[in-house]
Amino acid sequence: MMRRAMSSHLERAVEVRNDPTRHHNCAQGVLVPFAEECGLDEELAYRLCSGFGGGMCSGRTCGALVGTIMALGLEGHADRTTVAAVMREFAQRHDGCTDCRDLLRVSHERGEIKKKHCDGLVYEGVKTVDRIMAEAGHR
Repeated sequence: MMRRAMSSHLERAVEVRNDPTRHHNCAQGVLVPFAEECGLDEELAYRLCSGFGGGMCSGRTCGALVGTIMALGLEGHADRTTVAAVMREFAQRHDGCTDCRDLLRVSHERGEIKKKHCDGLVYEGVKTVDRIMAEAGHR
């Protein structure tokens, strides 16, 4: 299976997030760049993640975080230890928050633009997957 370079995953995530022809949620933004190389049709990846935007449409767990864990699962690295570390590191970088509503509230309080904030979380997720895969010797 041909692996994309790390920068290629990030470039694809930027394309996904900025595609004017369709709406993309944060989970899709992270998972789609990894889908095809892991044997998952890109359109199926979009559908699979459709209910995970906006914190599962309820402000709960950030879609970018969910997409990160899904991508790690596709790559075969979503074991308990890795997922717990990803969750812990994410919370540490974001004032203890992992829920969409809290992340957006803090971002709003800082005067950040929502799209820029969410794009940043997506790109962070893609980089996390690439980092973990590189550490595992798969990149």
